[in-house]
Amino acid sequence: MKNFQIIILGIFIFFIIAGVMVFAGVGGGGRGGDDVAVEARATIWGTLDGNVMERIVTRLNNEYDSQLTINYRQFSEATFDTEFVEALASGVGPDAILFPHDFLIRHQDRLFPIPLESLPQRTFRDTFIQQADIYMTQEGSLGIPLVVDPLVLYWNRSMFNTANVATPPQYWDELIDIAPTITQTDSSRNVL
Repeated sequence: MKNFQIIILGIFIFFIIAGVMVFAGVGGGGRGGDDVAVEARATIWGTLDGNVMERIVTRLNNEYDSQLTINYRQFSEATFDTEFVEALASGVGPDAILFPHDFLIRHQDRLFPIPLESLPQRTFRDTFIQQADIYMTQEGSLGIPLVVDPLVLYWNRSMFNTANVATPPQYWDELIDIAPTITQTDSSRNVL
């Protein structure tokens, strides 16, 4: 995993933990002088690399000292489904899960959406990339993207204009059709 992805993942885990703390009542917001120490525990299951997650979890546990304890448990993608469903059936499921987007359809009936009141659709779309729309439902968001590794096509507008191609390809297979049009060669058929 790249450093940028680790940093972004750490930021989002921080927000997940902050959300757990808010719902658990940690921090005493608006409690009018109660000095009662509240400890929140969060269990996160996922398919992300346990070594990377351990560094992030350790940093968060140290930062929030006695207020919050986070535990991360890594599963292989092959066994996650079985372990997750069995844990939910036994009533001992995790507080949060981190898994690839292709697991979403399979588990959407087991997930509690983030309500639109907490994360409005407009805010979601303004915050995350367009491909994250797969998480949106009528009730709210089934999750948020933590790590994104998209295939990206960069294109040279002037090269397309010179070749009289008005728009870039929308799909990867269109690139094959456009390539001969935008490729310039000399008399010896060397690509310029």
